[in-house]
Amino acid sequence: MTEADIDFDKPGRLEKDIKGAVRKKINGLPFYTGMMEKELVAQENFTKNNVICSIAATDRSMTIGYINNRVAVPKSLLNGDRLDNDKAGRVELIIRRPAGGRLFSELVFGDGEALGKYRDKIGTLIDPCLLELCGGGNMREEKSA
Repeated sequence: MTEADIDFDKPGRLEKDIKGAVRKKINGLPFYTGMMEKELVAQENFTKNNVICSIAATDRSMTIGYINNRVAVPKSLLNGDRLDNDKAGRVELIIRRPAGGRLFSELVFGDGEALGKYRDKIGTLIDPCLLELCGGGNMREEKSA
């Protein structure tokens, strides 16, 4: 990625302010990759100043906001915990399905206990191979067949 890939022409904003915001986000990317190794908290319908997201999550050191366009897409990266504690809740489970797939087949965050807890609600959306793991221990980032 180069500077040419980013549009710095925003109405009512100075180019140097926009470049500074982009620089902060790029510096925060290493923290983002380690987020799934920590306890996560999330809030739906997150709004903070001019940032509006479908869902936002934090590991208490940074907050990432997502918009929902058929799939969740990262929109904003903010320093620190920016969630409203009255509206936020602990993340227990994140699952993923292949692009175009119907069933979720990968456990991204959580463990077998969390998967078992939600089995009655989401069992028809889960690949049977992943459901077999419900009795297991921590399965963070383990993939099924």
